[in-house]
Amino acid sequence: MLLSASLESFHDVVDSRLSTRLVAKSAAFWQMVHSYGGLHEELTEAMRDIRKVRSNLQAVANLVCERTRKIIRLYELREKKQKLLAKLSTTVQMLLNQSDYPKVIECIETSEEVLSSELSGVQCFRHLGSQLKELYGVIGRMMLEDFASLIQKEFGTKPEEGVVLTYESLQSMISECAERIRGNNDTVRMSGSPFASDDALQMRTALAYGAGTSTVELSQDPSALLAVEVRSLPQLLRTVSVLAEFAHHCAQSRLCRLLVARSKLQEGVPDLTTPEQLTQLISLLKEYQENCAKLGWYRNEPVAVSPLSVCVQKLCLEYIERFHSQRRTKISTVLDAELWKASDVAAEFQCLVEETLRTGRLRNVPSSGLSVGGEALMVDNVAYVVVGSALVFVKILADYCECFAALPAFSADLLSRVVELLKAFNSRCCQLILGAGALQLVGLKTISVRNLALASRSLQLIVYFVPFVSSEAELSLRDDQKHLMRHFKQALTDYGDHIKEITSKLVSVIDHHTENCLNNTLFETVHEHFKDSLKLHLARISISPHDSLKYGLVSQDYAFYAQSLRAMSSCSELHVESLNDVIYGR
Repeated sequence: MLLSASLESFHDVVDSRLSTRLVAKSAAFWQMVHSYGGLHEELTEAMRDIRKVRSNLQAVANLVCERTRKIIRLYELREKKQKLLAKLSTTVQMLLNQSDYPKVIECIETSEEVLSSELSGVQCFRHLGSQLKELYGVIGRMMLEDFASLIQKEFGTKPEEGVVLTYESLQSMISECAERIRGNNDTVRMSGSPFASDDALQMRTALAYGAGTSTVELSQDPSALLAVEVRSLPQLLRTVSVLAEFAHHCAQSRLCRLLVARSKLQEGVPDLTTPEQLTQLISLLKEYQENCAKLGWYRNEPVAVSPLSVCVQKLCLEYIERFHSQRRTKISTVLDAELWKASDVAAEFQCLVEETLRTGRLRNVPSSGLSVGGEALMVDNVAYVVVGSALVFVKILADYCECFAALPAFSADLLSRVVELLKAFNSRCCQLILGAGALQLVGLKTISVRNLALASRSLQLIVYFVPFVSSEAELSLRDDQKHLMRHFKQALTDYGDHIKEITSKLVSVIDHHTENCLNNTLFETVHEHFKDSLKLHLARISISPHDSLKYGLVSQDYAFYAQSLRAMSSCSELHVESLNDVIYGR
């Protein structure tokens, strides 16, 4: 009773002191509330003023600063265009001095295109179009003069005044002469006169005799015949035959220079030429050479070693090198930027796979409206969840298959390059995943099991399509080049070894995590049984938080148990509840 009375008196004292303190602090509290309200109003007004100032500054920037910047930009653009115009005139004049007419015409066409697209409406260039048209006329006259000087140089005589022929008039004259010759031949053939036959026989005999005595000399220096005066029909026929072949050789040289000039690309401009376009060019040139061979213009020079054939072969090799460099750079860039996440499969890739399985040939096809992409690439009813770089590489392999079909004569060069690309893709994947290179390149925190599985599946997809590329190459190779097919087998072996290495790494990681999970599960089960047993035992001996002395002793023992449990390596991350949670089952 005495203790209870003392506690009640203490309670009253504490209550009175708290009331006194609250009354003393109430005035300061309400003053702070009023001050907060005033401060809030002042902040609202300040924000309103700031918005007004910002709107005014924005208006000033639009009216003054932006106009000034625009004027400066226009002035700089005008200076650049004037410099371009001055450089254009200098460049055109320099090319004209070098007699490089194709480049001059190309430069003028580019300038007209820029003038019509980017500089339309610029007043300072309003006369540039007419100046460029005048340059066309000047170039035409210069080319005509060069042609006349070439005729004078080749034939050794100066053309008469006003007799320099244009292309159209020359073509009409040649056609008229050809018609007359055909008419004469038909007349002789239909007359059946023995005199005509005797004349023809004498002419052929004279031609045969003349060809047997002087063919070697004519073939050694055909340009020397241009200065020889023609005095008889047999001599004319011998000379025309050699000069026709010589003219054909000159025409081939001109064609070669034109093709080389057209094939040159500006720096940084991608090559948009397709294998089909190159095939069309080769077929046209072959048709031209066959027609020339039928006319007998390859008597002294085989078709295979003609300048045009050598030029076409060189252009094809250059195209193959550009084709390979572009795709090698593309796949390298895509791999370096790969995040090693599962990529959505576009309809284009699914259509490519379906068409390949249907026809047995790997080809790029446009995406069909019936095919819809998904999360996995379906290949022969098997789902391939792969990264985006693997899909891009399949498309590149289809490009090479199209090249094999379009350029069978260069299959060996294409084979070496596609094998190089296959090995590069395989080794780069190994460096990024097994060598952990992706951690530095794209910022991955760790190489996870998902990354390993995606890499393995991507390589399996490439392995599936390599036989299609191999069969395409085998169809195009000659019999003496079939030994090159061993490179595909070596590439497939490398891919298989890489896939096995990734699989073994994947299995080891899964084994490690499985063992840890099993250990954790065992200790978690033991801990749950311990909690249930401890709860029942404490309830049986009537220990609760209300009994402070016994509860404190039990808490010390339970804390020692929890500390010992966390000290074990397999239970370092195990969640251990408090003693209250164990007792009340929380």
